[in-house]
Amino acid sequence: MRFSRHVRSGRRCLILGLILGLMTAGTSGCSSMILKMQADFMAPMISEMVDQVTATENIRVMREGIAANTLLISSLVEISPNNLTYLEQASFAYCAYGMMVEEEDPEFAAELYQTGKKYGLRGLNTNRDFRKSRAQGKPIPKLTGVFDEDYAPLVCWTAMNNGLWILMNMDDSAALVELADAIALAERTIELDEDYFYGVPKAFLAAYYAFVPDFYGTGGGPDASRRMFEKARAVTDGRLLLVDVFEARFLKTQLKDREGFVRQLEAVLAAEPDILEDGRLLTEMAKFKARYYLAHIDEFF
Repeated sequence: MRFSRHVRSGRRCLILGLILGLMTAGTSGCSSMILKMQADFMAPMISEMVDQVTATENIRVMREGIAANTLLISSLVEISPNNLTYLEQASFAYCAYGMMVEEEDPEFAAELYQTGKKYGLRGLNTNRDFRKSRAQGKPIPKLTGVFDEDYAPLVCWTAMNNGLWILMNMDDSAALVELADAIALAERTIELDEDYFYGVPKAFLAAYYAFVPDFYGTGGGPDASRRMFEKARAVTDGRLLLVDVFEARFLKTQLKDREGFVRQLEAVLAAEPDILEDGRLLTEMAKFKARYYLAHIDEFF
């Protein structure tokens, strides 16, 4: 959705006003209540801000915009801690930011994923059944059924943040303990909305299956990975280029298919920048990763 210049300007003023309020507000209950009311009023605007950043054509602007948004959204969450919109956007923003810097600064990306997971879990904990069951020590894979469609974004981005962090730490047995949680949440996202966010959860599961043996009980292995990548690709008729990047990075490397790796990533770079409508961020992110992986091909083979 697009807005007039005056509406966008008004929204910027409101956001600036809230930031100034954060800096000058006292600790009285009245001040806190006013800030919370302002924060809740801004929820739709924050979603539009994130949309505007992800629609830009410049990867540097995207990265810097997402970085700024993570700070703003984090502040809003502290004012309105149970606002699902803010928790969803925070979890998404940290995940997107992590994916943008993962190759250049993996330690920072890992921190971003952990923060994104934290916000996601805070959102999931607003579900009373989930919160009570977790307090009783029940594992997440046994509880995903409590979430309905309203929780699909939080379920997805909690899974993505957790899973991408695990992917960076597969040599750490402690990280693998959380593998079942990430997979269960991703699978629940698909159950709630099979095509959610261009099929990203399916691409995520396919990446796992590429190198997680079936004996882990996750249904993994190269054949399962290949089938899931095809399902992910079908959601957008091949327009989500991250599917091809993930397949090259995780499946082609596991199969030692260097030629297929190069062919797939070169096809990503040759694709039109607007191949995925309203998904420019994901396309630019895919192209950035494709260039990086091709430049570092000897590290994978």
